[in-house]
Amino acid sequence: MYALMAKFLTLPETRDEFIQIVSAGAKDMAGCLSYVIAKIHFTG
Repeated sequence: MYALMAKFLTLPETRDEFIQIVSAGAKDMAGCLSYVIAKIHFTG
């Protein structure tokens, strides 16, 4: 089993578009059992 964790920082106004692009690219990943995308809102 292999795991890769990454963190991406986006501008608030581009966050939803970035999530759409990443999730669309993950749909056809052969052998991928779990692909998690989390949206976390930070304040201050």
